[in-house]
Amino acid sequence: MSYVVTVKPPDDHPGAIRVFGFFREHHRAADFCAKVVAGIEKNEDPLEEFAGAAYVQRVRTPRVREAISWGARGQE
Repeated sequence: MSYVVTVKPPDDHPGAIRVFGFFREHHRAADFCAKVVAGIEKNEDPLEEFAGAAYVQRVRTPRVREAISWGARGQE
């Protein structure tokens, strides 16, 4: 299993994310994510309604049918 960290900026960039890293161990991805979240919270704008966020996600084996279902209906 492999993992990446997805990072989303504040809500003024709806739907925008970036993928960082490629981790073979979950704890390494979680450590990276925790550092990113701490940095986001430290630099948070009090006037911003929504702050940025970071998440650890599993990297899946590419399957066209699954990707189409997700892109078309948000379903797996």
